[in-house]
Order: sequence, then structure tokens, then C-alpha cells
Amino acid sequence: MATIKVAYDVSDKAFEAIEALAVETVETGVNWDGAEISVERDDYTCVECNDEIAGTALLREVYDLIDQQ
Repeated sequence: MATIKVAYDVSDKAFEAIEALAVETVETGVNWDGAEISVERDDYTCVECNDEIAGTALLREVYDLIDQQ
């Protein structure tokens, strides 16, 4: 279980890309098999996750998506 929290000032386009990333990660990510990843808006962008290493890697992907938008 993980929650991706996306800052309110991140564009809607980036938010939609992050939602797609969450779905893709659960479907194809070896470390995420059977996991649930939710995406929501918050004051800042972070990933709350029980697995610190996987959560940190996911956060890097989230920031990469935000930077691309």
C-alpha cells in the first residue's frame, strides 16, 4: 500500500500522468505486485509507503513526470 500525494500547484496534466503511473506500476512493477497505490492532492508532493526503497524510487518517477509537464 502506498499513497502518492501531489501538491495542489502541480498541473492537472501532470496529475493525470501520475495517476497513470500508479496503475502501470501496480500492473508491471515487480516490487508492487498485488499492491494498491492511491493518488490524491495535498499541500506537498510525497510518497507514503511502507517500503522506503520502493517508495523513494516511485517518488523519483513522480518528480520526473512533474518535470516533464
